[in-house]
Amino acid sequence: MGHRLKIRNLLGAMLIWTLVGPGCAPDPLFMECPLSNSIVAECQTEEDSILFTCVVAEHPYCLESICASWQGSPAECTQACQSDGDCPMGASCKTHLEQSFCVRNVHLNAFVYDLPDITEGDTTP
Repeated sequence: MGHRLKIRNLLGAMLIWTLVGPGCAPDPLFMECPLSNSIVAECQTEEDSILFTCVVAEHPYCLESICASWQGSPAECTQACQSDGDCPMGASCKTHLEQSFCVRNVHLNAFVYDLPDITEGDTTP
């Protein structure tokens, strides 16, 4: 009797893994993609920023072909877009050098988090 229970539990666990396991795979849309040194050398900064943005329209690592680094963020595979509605939840449509692509929202103002908070100071007289 115990042997059948173990087999049934094992089969149940395998069934759950089969149904849930593939759903846990990383989203290929925002997987990291390498940028060569020659590409990074060609990247341009915005006029009012020291952070560079790179866009590679035909990247071999990316399912949707586009690899982008938005204002110094890590380079990630992404997709073309015309508006925020074309991007998955948690991403926005941004344009650089006349090419629009989805950028995860965590990268839009990421550089701000590295700066000290100047509003919190010692207010004691």
